[in-house]
This record gives sequence, C-alpha cells and structure tokens, in this order.
Amino acid sequence: MAIKAKGNESGSVRRKHLVILKGQYVEAILQGDKKVESRFTKTRREPFGKISSGDELYLKVSSGDVCGIAEVKKVEEWDSLTPQSVRKLRTKYGSLIGGDADYWKEKEKSRYGVLIWLKNARTIAKRTIQKTDRRAWVVLKSGNGYGLL
Repeated sequence: MAIKAKGNESGSVRRKHLVILKGQYVEAILQGDKKVESRFTKTRREPFGKISSGDELYLKVSSGDVCGIAEVKKVEEWDSLTPQSVRKLRTKYGSLIGGDADYWKEKEKSRYGVLIWLKNARTIAKRTIQKTDRRAWVVLKSGNGYGLL
C-alpha cells in the first residue's frame, strides 16, 4: 500500500472541483462534523492524482444544487489497496470519514483511495447547474465549469 501525501507547491495552480455527495454528507461537512472526504475506487479516477492542499471544492447535493464550498487542507492517496489495508484505514480514520458498515464492506474491493481533509467549509447561495453525466467528482476547467468558474 503506497501512500502519497500531496501538498500544493508554492506557485502551483490551485484547482477547483465539483464534488457530488448525498445530502447528509454535505450537511455534515457544512456543520463541521465531517472533517475528511473519502473516495475509494476500483479504478484510477478523479480526484486521484488531481487534488492538492489549497484546492477548492464546490459541494453539490446528488440530484440537487451546489450549496457549499470547502478548501482542501491535506490529501493522502493510495494506489494498491487491499481489503486488509482498507480495514486499517477504517480503523484509523473512520470516525472522521463516517459511513456505515455496508459502505466500508463495499469499499474493501477498492484498489485506489483518496482522503481529503477539509477546512473553511461554508454555505453559499444555492446554484442549480446542468450536469447530466454520472460522475461524482469533476475537476473543473474552462469549458466544463458548469457556470461555477
């Protein structure tokens, strides 16, 4: 299990991300109860390798509006997870991440993992965007900023 802590080097570009979450998790982040967002996947996909401290996250409720922003404080990534290593991550960080037993059982099948420590989470005026694909994470760029950039 390889760990890579990611920081934002001085002068590097800070990215903006659209993060789609269940409403309960957006609420927990905005209330300060959820300090770490996790993404565990079987294949390499965003935000793996594309997120650093200092980046900004737009928080969108699944099938709802963008309603919050948070900054990235710290990132850790893994690229060869096993069921045993996921269980170790649950033991170490589970109280910061949340998720029930079914969530963690499903994530044991993951090979890639990203933990994102959050800071300065705050509510913003709700914004409706036209997003029709099923991606749960989008690195925003000119041309695919959904009107957020």
